[in-house]
Amino acid sequence: MGCRNCPAAAQSFDREGYLYETKKIITQKTAPYIFCAPFICSFLVFMLYPMINMIYTSFFKLEGINTYNFSGLDNYKRLASDTHISAAIFNSLGFTVGIIIVNIVLALLLAVLLNHKFTPLKNIFRSAIYIPALTSIIVAGIFFVCFLQAILTPR
Repeated sequence: MGCRNCPAAAQSFDREGYLYETKKIITQKTAPYIFCAPFICSFLVFMLYPMINMIYTSFFKLEGINTYNFSGLDNYKRLASDTHISAAIFNSLGFTVGIIIVNIVLALLLAVLLNHKFTPLKNIFRSAIYIPALTSIIVAGIFFVCFLQAILTPR
């Protein structure tokens, strides 16, 4: 009653018991693309498009609410001649490098400390580190329950 040459996943029976072959929509070749599609779409919409739009609009001067006049490289010339730009770049880079170094060193020290076999109360420290990640989710859940309960409750 089955097809000996067909794999089990590719054969189906209709109500009368007749065998018909079905095509697989997700195969081993298409599965990675399907699983990566949500990330790629969200990256394009929320990261790549705003960056390209920012670069595009940097060549225009905004006058009024919706009036754009092409200014070419004048915005960049004005930026280069600003006296405070070097201090702003130095502060931003210093802050970024400092935060990255502190975060990596602290994370590495905590990981080594919590995985050392002689650390007392290891599980309590692990819980204390993980609780803030859960707290924000719980607070958001309570907020939405209270908010939606006030909206959805009949008066």
